[in-house]
Amino acid sequence: MMWVKGELLTDIDAPGVDPTGQLERAAQPVPFDRRAWFRGVWRHDGNVPLICRAASEGALCWLFLKREGPSAASSLSNAFSPAFKPVFSGNPDAERQRAMLVAIARRLRMARPRIASLTFSPVPGSDGSVSLLQNALQAAGWIVVAHEISASWSANVAGQSFEAYWAARPGHLRSRFRDELTKASFDTQVFTRLDADAWQALEEACRGGSIPEAEWSGFLEEMAAAESEAGCLRLSLCRVEEAVVAGQLWTVENGVARRHLVAWGEDLAGRSPGTILTAATLHHLIDEDKVDTVDFGTGDGGDKADWTDESTPRFRVEAYNPATLAGLWGAARSRLAGHRTAR
Repeated sequence: MMWVKGELLTDIDAPGVDPTGQLERAAQPVPFDRRAWFRGVWRHDGNVPLICRAASEGALCWLFLKREGPSAASSLSNAFSPAFKPVFSGNPDAERQRAMLVAIARRLRMARPRIASLTFSPVPGSDGSVSLLQNALQAAGWIVVAHEISASWSANVAGQSFEAYWAARPGHLRSRFRDELTKASFDTQVFTRLDADAWQALEEACRGGSIPEAEWSGFLEEMAAAESEAGCLRLSLCRVEEAVVAGQLWTVENGVARRHLVAWGEDLAGRSPGTILTAATLHHLIDEDKVDTVDFGTGDGGDKADWTDESTPRFRVEAYNPATLAGLWGAARSRLAGHRTAR
């Protein structure tokens, strides 16, 4: 008979959250599944964390949430979180994964103060995370809603040179690149270690207008410092006449290059330094780092489709507690909005 234990904690650094180090870099290959990532999100969020943990015969499962108001909780994620899903260790099979999530969902229904609604976002739609969450929450008595909100964009470059990758890009992208080169003398650099001057230059690009300071200041600098120490940072800059006109922040780990930030100034006299900088950065990632996958993150298509060859959906999963009036009202509103609801 399968045994499962679920518990809720409110201190992200409590010893009981991860007593054997299964949320550290060595055990979790994806940066967004590590306690360090969730700790950083929480430090710059301010809400009370709600860490859900379940154990079953050597396997572990976590859901990192935060309290939002007296009766709601949501995923511990921010604008730079490209995916949110349950984190597992111990290689549990599908049945055990579901059992641990059901135990967590039941504990959440019993939590005090009472939780009327849960929100998880952005949940990957291509790896079974949406259906896993839905099934577990429904089994615990929640009313569940899921709807698509965005997409994640990536390119498979395993075994390719940058030259081969570039030749496969759409003609209009390569034409735009050539046109931009005629407008100015662009100077690009890719840094593999964080230094004060490079970070100041990236901040200068951010302050140019494309990204509000509140969205990147502090959180990303702390992340960049940690990734630099681990040897995973790639920070690229583009200058025109010594002025910084664009910047990007990437990490490289386990064969995957991930873009976390792209910024450019507004007053560029019709120039598009982002195209120049992206090409230069990818040249380094593909030919020097020899990554297998380039992940451009989430968002609307824009020009991401020109640089990538695959998009996968991201979902918002909402769960409502029918034992509360607020939960029943929230489920009713979702039905009226036409979202996919199940119970």
